[in-house]
Formats: sequence, C-alpha cells, structure tokens
Amino acid sequence: MSRTAVIFLFVVVAYICISSVSSSCGPNEEFKACGPSPSCEPTCAKPRVNCPEECVRGCHCVKGHVRNAAKRCVPVSQCKGQ
Repeated sequence: MSRTAVIFLFVVVAYICISSVSSSCGPNEEFKACGPSPSCEPTCAKPRVNCPEECVRGCHCVKGHVRNAAKRCVPVSQCKGQ
C-alpha cells in the first residue's frame, strides 16, 4: 500500500472516531479535544474553579453552563438553591 493511501486511511479513521465521540455529548455539552479535567470543571457548588491548565479530551459544558449535582450541564441561572 502506498504511503499516501496509508495516510488517507489514518485521517479517515481519526475523523470517524472524533465524530462519534462528539455526537455522544449530552445537552449543553460540546466535544473539546482539550478542556479541563472533570475535577476542575465549574459546578453549581463551585462556579469559579482555579485549577492548573490541563488538557482532557471529551465532553465539556458549553459557555455559560456548569455541572449540577446530577452531573448535567445547566445554565448558571438554574443553580439557585443547589
């Protein structure tokens, strides 16, 4: 197999893997190749988290959202009383 064919095959497989992960994110989440670790994501209890820069691949809350007690991404305005 030629070198070009191997590179093309690798790119196609990588694209399929990334697409399948990104489509499995929940509501108000987006796939990021580099985001905070789960222990450093903002939550209703700790909306402002000060953590060292990390790079964790996966589903993260979209801007303006934090994780609630059920680990779902919700708008910050829905955190009242939690």
